[in-house]
Amino acid sequence: MGSGLFPLFLMVLVQFVYAGMNITSKLAMLSGMNPLILVAYRQIFATLSIVPFAYWLEWKTLPKMTKRIMYQIILSSLLGVLGSLLIVLGLYSVLWGKNKEMNNEDTIDLTIIESIKDNEKEEKNDLKL
Repeated sequence: MGSGLFPLFLMVLVQFVYAGMNITSKLAMLSGMNPLILVAYRQIFATLSIVPFAYWLEWKTLPKMTKRIMYQIILSSLLGVLGSLLIVLGLYSVLWGKNKEMNNEDTIDLTIIESIKDNEKEEKNDLKL
């Protein structure tokens, strides 16, 4: 029974890691990091953390490196980078849009306050006349 739940626990663990990755990405971009640099650092960190496990767990079963396997490796890595890039750029554009929207709201608030003050000054000037 316990072995049947192992894939479920692994799925939950992967989701927690993915959520943590998104949170750290958002924090990095809010602090001003370029999203393209973030993607590069994230891929480098992922590669360096997975390589030892791949080497020690698979060193006895290494297949012969053929052109087909090489093309599959290249395709997988390009798709992984593309997916990461799309996620980070999407998060960046959402954050940038919210920032721009908040700046517009501040400008609108200031414009309304200034117009109210101008109206008050005009009313005072009218009363003095």
